[in-house]
Amino acid sequence: MFKDNPPKNKVTIFALLIVLNIVIRIPSISHEKGSDSFFVHSLANSITMYGQANWWESWLSIFGLYPLSYASGIPYFLSGISQLANIDMEITILVFSLVLGIFSLFTSYLLGNMIYPDSIFKYVFAFLFSVSQGVLIFTTWEVSTRGPFIALFPLFLYLLLKFSQGSRLKIGTLLLMLLILLFSIHKFSYFAALSLGLMVFLLLTRNRIRIPSNIQTIGYTALFFFFMLLPFFKRSLVPFAGSRYDWILEIFIVQVRHVGPLTLLVFGGLVYMLLKQPKRKEEAFILLLCAFLLPIIYSDIYGHFVYLIFSIFLVSIALTNILNVPSKHFKTFAILLLICSVSFSGFYNHWRTGESAEEWVMDDKTYVSAKWANQYIDDTAGAFGNGDRTMRRFMAISDGSPRVLLDSISALTYGFVNFSEIDVQKRSPLSTSYYFDNPYFAGDFHSTDGNVNWILIQENIDYRSSREIYSKYDISYLIMDTKYPEPVFESVYEKKISVYDNSRIKIWIID
Repeated sequence: MFKDNPPKNKVTIFALLIVLNIVIRIPSISHEKGSDSFFVHSLANSITMYGQANWWESWLSIFGLYPLSYASGIPYFLSGISQLANIDMEITILVFSLVLGIFSLFTSYLLGNMIYPDSIFKYVFAFLFSVSQGVLIFTTWEVSTRGPFIALFPLFLYLLLKFSQGSRLKIGTLLLMLLILLFSIHKFSYFAALSLGLMVFLLLTRNRIRIPSNIQTIGYTALFFFFMLLPFFKRSLVPFAGSRYDWILEIFIVQVRHVGPLTLLVFGGLVYMLLKQPKRKEEAFILLLCAFLLPIIYSDIYGHFVYLIFSIFLVSIALTNILNVPSKHFKTFAILLLICSVSFSGFYNHWRTGESAEEWVMDDKTYVSAKWANQYIDDTAGAFGNGDRTMRRFMAISDGSPRVLLDSISALTYGFVNFSEIDVQKRSPLSTSYYFDNPYFAGDFHSTDGNVNWILIQENIDYRSSREIYSKYDISYLIMDTKYPEPVFESVYEKKISVYDNSRIKIWIID
């Protein structure tokens, strides 16, 4: 058991944690970063520009559960803050991500305090969670909607545990409101709903099922092995190509990347929790949730972000046990581990290695060209360009002047297509796509992504067909990122009017 020996000066420790969270998030780059961030940035710009979310066709569109829609909570919030404060969207995102990072410190502290109120655990947990790379990546001048979910999920779990203690009408109302908010932010909210279902089941069976302590330990262990091996043999969430053993190694690397070098302590924390008797109801709930959600860890794109809080929970358990050993050597060792963890997170939060370095930061010339376009090109003009990441950044920074033909959601938002062209069909509730994609899908709709790629990938360009696409979407400008040369641009070098050229970005009028 942890020692009931809280720090003497709680205010000082918490203040230092806040300062650390601010310092580690001070940008070391000139502009907003990321990939999804610029997509959300563009959606927020469109709300400011048009006064509404043009991707709303059904109430399900609010939650991104309708064809060509996206969860609307964060774009609306950013647009509202930008207009109320009268500040640029890029600065709005900078402030929002910083506040969100500090908020993650408070939510994780609340959850830690709920589990072990008289232990140093809550400080260790809040420290490791708020400065983990999995949280930092989305709370340092970046606004992927995964970030707000990750920061709010500890608060949701805190309210669930509070719900089990009483005041269920008031706490239940807060839980429902928070669940709706989470659904408006990201589809990860399905996992929050699963957590709620598990808590209701435990409350209904708490006084009816009595299991001996030794049987509980065996049961928890069996659950972990079952859910860990289920996707491994069923191939769900695991790619069909390649060795499944290579995939396990890849998942471990991804965990280290987002949890930090203390990932190995997960196993120590898990063994301690499995063997610990008796288990408090808060411990039992978190442990069961760890087991039930374990299969999603095999999803290298999204799974580790949902499971991040549980991995750090187990790491914090192990590290707190080390701190509670009555030996200065163990305490020194634990402090060195904390320094190692924050150093690792700080490094990857401000630097990238290999090819990812170029993809991580927006080129200054892209930023300058987008600002020029915002000043000199009308927001009703349509444009086509190469390099998906570059064009997303260009359109976000230019505030949609011109409107660049990109993915189908952006195309609908900025008026390239409308809902009359979409054949909406319903998926079966028995399919996984119903839950992990959308309950509805666009039938024979030809995505704008496909049309863009069709033009770019052809070796011998059919210019007549290209002109038909330009005409269909009312394209007036061609934008070229010279870092990614494409054959389609060869015909415009001498034939069309060049209006901008800064060696990285070139713009032509093609009318």
